[in-house]
Amino acid sequence: VIQDLNTWAANLTYKIERSSNVDVSADRQYPNLNLSWNKILEKGSMELAAHYDDNSTRETEFDDSGQVIADGSRKLTSISANWRYFINEKTSFSINGSYSEVRYANIGLVNYSSNALSTSINYKLSSKIEPFLTLSMSKTETDNAGNNTYVSSLSLGALYFASEQLSFTGTGSVNKVETTAERTIESASIAMNYVTELTQSSLSFSRTLAPSGVTGSFAESDQVNGRLSYLLSETSNL
Repeated sequence: VIQDLNTWAANLTYKIERSSNVDVSADRQYPNLNLSWNKILEKGSMELAAHYDDNSTRETEFDDSGQVIADGSRKLTSISANWRYFINEKTSFSINGSYSEVRYANIGLVNYSSNALSTSINYKLSSKIEPFLTLSMSKTETDNAGNNTYVSSLSLGALYFASEQLSFTGTGSVNKVETTAERTIESASIAMNYVTELTQSSLSFSRTLAPSGVTGSFAESDQVNGRLSYLLSETSNL
């Protein structure tokens, strides 16, 4: 580990979409920007990141909450900060804070902003197993005055390293949601990640709880996600 190493990263993409039926899906140009800074410390690391995304609600709402929505536009702006500290060789502690703002256009969804703070502790039980405990809190505000949602979550999970290439992550959470009424919701996820010299693939199954512009609050969804990336060269992948 190289102490005081600074890493800067920037990624800009521009997606051009042309539709054969603009009544169903409008022609659009979608910019997407990611900026990040990471610093390696003597006993940990810290990171700052910013993200901007302009996309169709048909894609964003389905990806976030599994809800199929009519064609519109969503602009997401977010910033986040993370600090991690290694207490000893086996135990690490981290704090993460974020702020995000979502604005919709050409569709009757509810604009909202969200503040979140979480803290985690990880413990290396062995070379293959690393359990973790996470406590998080968030507040989501909509443009509708007084319509705020507060969520407190306690999560317990573990990383399992089957080999140098294959790893699994499992998490179970209890979420206390406060809006006009109070309720408790359980959520869980399991994910697999496999890496080779040329490819990276992942598969996940999850029951999630996420902010929704449809309800103006939080929505539950069951999701299955898969991804495959192939390294074409040192500077490009597919």
